[in-house]
Amino acid sequence: MNNYFTFENFDEEYLVCRLEEKVNEGLLNHSNHIQDNGFFEDTLKDVVREMKERKYEPVGISLNPPFECAVASDSIAFVMRINEEIYWVHMPETYWFHLLADYCGRKHADMIISEIKGC
Repeated sequence: MNNYFTFENFDEEYLVCRLEEKVNEGLLNHSNHIQDNGFFEDTLKDVVREMKERKYEPVGISLNPPFECAVASDSIAFVMRINEEIYWVHMPETYWFHLLADYCGRKHADMIISEIKGC
């Protein structure tokens, strides 16, 4: 896979790779948190489409968001680049699992998440 990002090569595989990529938690703080999760869709394909339309480049995840999500007790930080700046949004762990399972099946998604979480 090409590591150089363009919106033309942004596809489901690229997003899944970013959903498995842990980022430096020092990149995350209160000021670069956004609440736009309108790109969260039912399928991985639709998430890619919505992110492309918004020009959101997926960067990775953090298991330790700087603060808890008000509506989802178990969430991760999904990190994106928007106009060359780093931002993040809370992503419920169940939704993270859902997206990975959409690509590689439930059993494999569970193994990926367990490995990332160190379980």
